[in-house]
Amino acid sequence: PLLRAQDQYWVQDNDGARVNLKGTNLGNWLLHEFWMMGQSYDGVHDQCSLEAKLTERFGYPEKERLIKLFRDNWIAQRDWDYLASFGFNMVRLPLLWSNMEDETNPYKLRADAWDYVDWAIDEAAKRGMYTILDMHGVAGGQTIHDHSGCAYKN
Repeated sequence: PLLRAQDQYWVQDNDGARVNLKGTNLGNWLLHEFWMMGQSYDGVHDQCSLEAKLTERFGYPEKERLIKLFRDNWIAQRDWDYLASFGFNMVRLPLLWSNMEDETNPYKLRADAWDYVDWAIDEAAKRGMYTILDMHGVAGGQTIHDHSGCAYKN
């Protein structure tokens, strides 16, 4: 069931039952957050510079393939089982604008725009977990920090 806020609590839409959320963040899967990875900042300091460097070195189609390869292997069904074994009932899913929008065709959705989001919601739901969608990296970046996708854009 969907959740909604009621006063300071989360409650189920269907019956108003209070839900205490216990979960984790899936940062670094669909949006690289370099501070989490302990990654070098030598010329690659955020998602935008990472993708630009991959495109420069290998071309756009290969950059897309490498990013897809990373995302397809970052989390597996056994990881979802492991999260559930901790008693988690929620995952937070940070997203980047280019997960959905075709960066080569502005204002148009990618053909695979919802594939990872739908899969994550389905895997979480199979284990009784809610999914919080977090548009963490908007086009142009909403903060100066690397975790918004493009550092120092605004």
